[in-house]
Amino acid sequence: MASRRYGVHRPDREEDNGTGTCPCVHIKPFVLNNVLQSFELYLNDSVDTEEHAIALAKLLASHFSIRGAHLTVQARLSSQHISHILIGLSNWLVQKLRATEGKGDKEMTKKVSTLFRALVQLVLGLEPNDALKLYVVLVTLSQCSS
Repeated sequence: MASRRYGVHRPDREEDNGTGTCPCVHIKPFVLNNVLQSFELYLNDSVDTEEHAIALAKLLASHFSIRGAHLTVQARLSSQHISHILIGLSNWLVQKLRATEGKGDKEMTKKVSTLFRALVQLVLGLEPNDALKLYVVLVTLSQCSS
């Protein structure tokens, strides 16, 4: 209860924030939409490199936890929610890879492949067990695509 006394919000709890919904309901679509938009900007040649997408993913990943004194983690978004975000982004990237490989566009396939670097920034907030589950999903996706 000390965290409540100091006004620290606990985003890992499935609790009502006064609006009748869990705050996680707003975080997941926000992260998904913004990272996907940055992916689209890179793939549509609106930006030259994927560095903007990677920087955005790093910035959003830093908001998955609330840090206190001496950088201790006081609250964090649950690993389940982070893994849902990662699975959604991975599915989108795999679909893009399938589409570009089907067309035989090697340059676009290379561009889509480089976007997986942005997902690395989001994985850092996962618990080890959830990271293994995500690995199994990614292996399954890669086997389905080949």
